[in-house]
Amino acid sequence: MTLRSLPDTIESPHVLLKKVEQTTGVARDSADLAELRRILVHRIAELEIAQASSQEAAATPASKEDDYKLAS
Repeated sequence: MTLRSLPDTIESPHVLLKKVEQTTGVARDSADLAELRRILVHRIAELEIAQASSQEAAATPASKEDDYKLAS
């Protein structure tokens, strides 16, 4: 199984949310559809936070303590 990159993973719920928001008709105002929108928005936020955290971690240089290992 091939893992998708974080930007690709974030794109999927964005596409689905866009399709949900373009839904027309009576179902558009349903509580289930509102719940789906809420879930998608929260998942997108979680993924974007994870992406920002990983980018921040990659940009932060390792501390000198990481360079040394204690002999056992």
